[in-house]
Parts: sequence; C-alpha cells; structure tokens
Amino acid sequence: MTRLRSNIIWLSVANAVCHLVSYRQLSKAKGPGSTGVLAFVGINAGLAFATAKDVVWAQWPGITLPAIGGLGLFATKLVKGEGKAIDYTIFAIDVATVWMWWSRMNGSE
Repeated sequence: MTRLRSNIIWLSVANAVCHLVSYRQLSKAKGPGSTGVLAFVGINAGLAFATAKDVVWAQWPGITLPAIGGLGLFATKLVKGEGKAIDYTIFAIDVATVWMWWSRMNGSE
C-alpha cells in the first residue's frame, strides 16, 4: 500500500469521525439535517474500506463525494459565517481528500 493511498484511507476515517461528532451535536440541538450528516459517516467509512481493498471504481466516488460535500458545506455554513469548528475541520478534510485523490488519479503515487 502506498503512502498516498493510506493517507486517503485515514482522511476518510477522520472525515467519518468528524461527521459523527457533527451528528451528535446536531441531534442534541434537534437541528435539521442530522440524518444527512449521519449518512456521510457511512459513506466515508465505505470509501475508506473500498480504498483499502483497492477497488478501482472507488476513485470516482472518492473524489466527487467529498467535493460535493465540501462545496455544500462551504455554501450553506461557511460563507454565511455560521460554521463551527467541526464544520471547518470537515471542510479542510474534504479539500485534502479531493487533492489526494486527484494526485493519485494523475499518477503521483
């Protein structure tokens, strides 16, 4: 396993953990969208597993889902100034994940 691939796996696991923390905060506050945040826990865990198994098709969900999630988080929370520390952490992990997947897809391994 290459270092880039293992970093992608760890970032996906960290992203799942951060989404779990965000879900717990939203469910305590009875906030909207907590179920959608919980879905990202499963998505990131699945991406980590598929990347660890070196599944070929995992690269496209691996690059598009964090890109869409990061863009959605940026547009709904961060631009409005309503983001919490966990939101900024998730956004940074999303950006790093997309960059690493892009590097892996372009042969930087």
